[in-house]
Amino acid sequence: MQRLRRLPLFAVGMAFLFCVGCGQNYSQGPTQSSPATQQATPTAQQATPISQLASPPASGFVTLEVAATSHRPGDTVSVILKNSSSYVIYFLDHQTSCTFVLLQKQVNGTWENINNCALGIASGLHTLDAKQQLTVNISPPRGLWTPGFYRATLRYNTVHSLNGMTTIASAGFSIG
Repeated sequence: MQRLRRLPLFAVGMAFLFCVGCGQNYSQGPTQSSPATQQATPTAQQATPISQLASPPASGFVTLEVAATSHRPGDTVSVILKNSSSYVIYFLDHQTSCTFVLLQKQVNGTWENINNCALGIASGLHTLDAKQQLTVNISPPRGLWTPGFYRATLRYNTVHSLNGMTTIASAGFSIG
């Protein structure tokens, strides 16, 4: 019982820990609504060696899928998060274009983050219930994507904690 009373305090505390955040641009099942779209300027941050991130799962309980394998520079990229598990998943927003998805572009053998959300508000912790899916539509920054090879990634957890998060990635897709 004491733990349940601490849960709201924990959630409020987590909100204060994050000094930047953003709005979202995604739609989901009947349990959640669609917030407004936000745009920002892209910047490549934290190049991560390809071997340090999860590969796209052949089959898994939580997956990311990109709606198309190739896009034109002005196209919106649609990414579908599917939770086929029997548990709730938790994830943060303020990633690419202030959504919960972090797009990465392959540059010289590493994945560079397209982390362009800088609205200066608190990040939000979101949930996706078991057996649900969520679609996010990411518009190109400043009207055009830079041609290249991309993928979508997501960090999530199955408990209400930022420790021990799992990173998943979609299959790669091209823009150009």
